[in-house]
Amino acid sequence: MERSHVHPDEIMGGYDALQLSRSINVTDSIGNIALRPSDSYREYHNMHKVFVGESTVPKLVAIGQDLEREFLPDALDTAAWSFLEAGLVSNSRSRDERIQWVDRAICLWTEALRNQELINQSEEHEWYREDSSTYRLALSIAFEPLFKAIVQGDVTSESREKVFRDILAIAQHAEVQRHLASKSGDVEALGDMLGFEHEVNAMLAILHMDDPRYVCVPSSARAGSGTTHPEQTHDIVVINQHWGKILDAAPVEVKAHASLNDIRRYKALIVRGKMHMAMPGRYSPEHTRNAFAAYYEGIDTKIQAQTVYQVKSNLKELLRLYRGGAKDATSSSITRYRDKKMLMIAHPELSYSR
Repeated sequence: MERSHVHPDEIMGGYDALQLSRSINVTDSIGNIALRPSDSYREYHNMHKVFVGESTVPKLVAIGQDLEREFLPDALDTAAWSFLEAGLVSNSRSRDERIQWVDRAICLWTEALRNQELINQSEEHEWYREDSSTYRLALSIAFEPLFKAIVQGDVTSESREKVFRDILAIAQHAEVQRHLASKSGDVEALGDMLGFEHEVNAMLAILHMDDPRYVCVPSSARAGSGTTHPEQTHDIVVINQHWGKILDAAPVEVKAHASLNDIRRYKALIVRGKMHMAMPGRYSPEHTRNAFAAYYEGIDTKIQAQTVYQVKSNLKELLRLYRGGAKDATSSSITRYRDKKMLMIAHPELSYSR
């Protein structure tokens, strides 16, 4: 991936939204922020964790319209993903209407980010604090150029590069937060941020492959939650698209180190951060992220260049083997869970019986 001539000041993305949210100063009580009883929220999260078909687009839009009035970041995130998914999958609506849905999603994520920061700074709502939530919301905002490129049917190198640079900056910021959590002994926050950084590394590697036919996006609000249909949970979707038409979507779950229970549970492709996205002895996520950053800037060392090559090669191979498995015959969605027999033969570390 080569650097374009786009000036950084021209880019308003996820990292900028994250930084802007940190300038909020809480002086008054937020008040009651509990989610009102909502059939829309339950209906969305009870849906299977796959891209919907055209007939379900009106339902997604109705859910988004119902939940966009909420304050709670989780509800706004659900509304945003409802609009975003409608924009991505609908082929019968005009591009202008679909872009408007993407814009509504970005606005809702920005509002959710602000509200989450209000909650995090407040002493009254400990229950609603989330260690990585602001970073995940910023990550969704960062993918705006790619979301719009898919809808417009022209996934350019520039759109992919904008996302690459933005999520790289977000992950670097997350590393600082992780070190603060480590110093304070907050084990839960430490694990949460580590998981987030490994996920971003996988996204950086896929984007760095620089192939417009295969791009990645974060998983939706329902796909990232393990509350319903837990076996379908995943972190990333790798999209195979052709001039904006999504042909296939492969779900990917990223784990720092996957347990046997994890391997048996998830139907998605499991990528092990410390094994598949790292060089021996360099297992912390910043090693891999710094390698991609240095390689992009043209200042990489030999070991960093090797890291970039190895991580990209590993992910290509894992995705190839996963896609080679038999499709789930019970689903007609473009999101396809696969049989993992071929994958497990080549990678015993992902076997059910290891």
